[in-house]
Amino acid sequence: MSVDFEDYLEAEVFDDQGGLIGIFNCLWTDDDDQAQFLGIKLKCSPDRTCLVPGILGNADERRSCIRIHALEQHIAGAPSLDCDEQLDQKFEEKVYAHFRLDAPSKHHELHLNRAHSD
Repeated sequence: MSVDFEDYLEAEVFDDQGGLIGIFNCLWTDDDDQAQFLGIKLKCSPDRTCLVPGILGNADERRSCIRIHALEQHIAGAPSLDCDEQLDQKFEEKVYAHFRLDAPSKHHELHLNRAHSD
């Protein structure tokens, strides 16, 4: 069962230890609408949106939040990108490398989805 992360835009985001790290601000999906990258607006640095590979995130329906399988310090050090920017393959590889994950061998065109503020 896949999670529709778009339903959780603007939800709180917690790390592996249960600490609040920020707000789920945007996501980049592939052609199958699978979340490839999650954009987290950090509580400690609200002007930055750190990117996390979608495979590290889980939606917690009961608490209406997102949990990231990494520690806050590691997430805060992740590469950042504004939610209105498109990702290129080189930047994707940089994000995967930060989390010590192998980048997928097949590259997908990604589509931006973001929270609607204003």
